[in-house]
Amino acid sequence: MKVTHNTHRVRDGKPMKAAGQRASFLKYLGDACKGRITEGLSPLVETRTGWLSAFAGAPTPIHVTLVGVNLYRISWKRPAGRGGIATGKHDVERAVTVRCETDLVGYLVDIESHPEPIEIEPVG
Repeated sequence: MKVTHNTHRVRDGKPMKAAGQRASFLKYLGDACKGRITEGLSPLVETRTGWLSAFAGAPTPIHVTLVGVNLYRISWKRPAGRGGIATGKHDVERAVTVRCETDLVGYLVDIESHPEPIEIEPVG
């Protein structure tokens, strides 16, 4: 299935920076992987660096780990007290494993250069 992301804000059409586009990607990823997402961060992120930043009402860290051939584990944490569209009073930590033939880390690092959707397959 294809996962897209917005490059412009819905409310006013202004271009989004990379952090906003990553937050949009997380929204569409969540929709695409419903039923496959687990609560909590992946144990793989406990000692890892390389967190990416998204912004969805508050800074939202994302971690992507290559765990096999074309297999990635994505973790993210939406912090308590966030505003905007995805408001929340509590931290929300999620993780999902996906198969993706495109370098998912490179795609998200340079998301502003990749307005096209990316093909993923939820695993698990």
